Amino acid sequence: MSLQGPEVQVAVVRRWRLLLGVVAGVFAVGAVAALATSLAYDESLLTPVLLVLGTGCVLAARASVPRGLGADERPTMARSAAWVVVAVLLYVVAPVLLGR
Repeated sequence: MSLQGPEVQVAVVRRWRLLLGVVAGVFAVGAVAALATSLAYDESLLTPVLLVLGTGCVLAARASVPRGLGADERPTMARSAAWVVVAVLLYVVAPVLLGR
């Protein structure tokens, strides 16, 4: 079995989907908690909206994971990685910059 075998490619894609699913779940819990806190204390909804958008980007990244890791699937994997970058920017960076 080599590192380029189809079993390895399937395992990598499956692990990437699982990881993105777990991250989406954690992000969703945080977004819902922030939204509930903002509504309960009559605070600005800007940060919870950013968190919800970040969660949506993780879900978009999970949806755009390709079926394999062949050369023809690289643009799709790049799109998934780009969604992850946007999600981190919306979920982590933007709220931190707003808090300054």
